[in-house]
Amino acid sequence: MTGTDELAPSQGVIEPPAGDSDMVMDAPETESQMPTAPEVAPPSTEQPVDDLTAEQRTRMEALLTEAIKAEEAGNSAQCFERLSEAKAVP
Repeated sequence: MTGTDELAPSQGVIEPPAGDSDMVMDAPETESQMPTAPEVAPPSTEQPVDDLTAEQRTRMEALLTEAIKAEEAGNSAQCFERLSEAKAVP
């Protein structure tokens, strides 16, 4: 084992050797200087929750609560079933 007092002091950043290398790739040229962003899906055209009746809202809340409990218990299949049922409520 080498003690820290025996290690050579750092000389800064180590640069790769000069010359062409197959390991180096230049970034593609673009007109924009902005970083790219992932595509964002358009807003859903499904029925808004505000249009639900009190009975539908109560049923949906119960299904979503059951879905959460199923996922917490590790039962993803039941969770997805409850989510599908909730989606079909209105």
